[in-house]
Amino acid sequence: MQFDNKNKVLKLNMRRYIVLLLFTTIIVLLVFTRLLNNPVWVIDKTTAILITIVAYLIYIIITYIINYQYIFYSDEGDKIILKYVSLRPFNNKRNAIEIFKRNYSGYKICKSFLNLKEEIIFFVQTPNGVAKYPPISIAALTPKQKKILINSITQL
Repeated sequence: MQFDNKNKVLKLNMRRYIVLLLFTTIIVLLVFTRLLNNPVWVIDKTTAILITIVAYLIYIIITYIINYQYIFYSDEGDKIILKYVSLRPFNNKRNAIEIFKRNYSGYKICKSFLNLKEEIIFFVQTPNGVAKYPPISIAALTPKQKKILINSITQL
């Protein structure tokens, strides 16, 4: 079984650029036009700019914490192959894990940050005992892909 989540990654990148464009447009409109020169309710121009900046920063922080990743998974042959790349800006290091099926010892799924951040940790049998790989974020997988991944590694 092989799959990757490039379609979801494209949607996430598109959403990131749309949010950036929306943020920039709102800030430009507020700064360079007479929009909100007269306060509406208690919101004046400065307050609207601060609210926009805070909302954008919250969005950036949440996506940074969740750490969406592009994932390619394959369990064909005698190895489990997982290739993954973080979608965080300035963190485009390509990583890969290859686990021989005979050494595979299990997995653990960890959820955190309001169950939005979801990571999987693989365990392998080594001559010195059981070792674990670094966590891989599976938050960018679709529910169907998560189910396929879990079913595949559970059968091993």
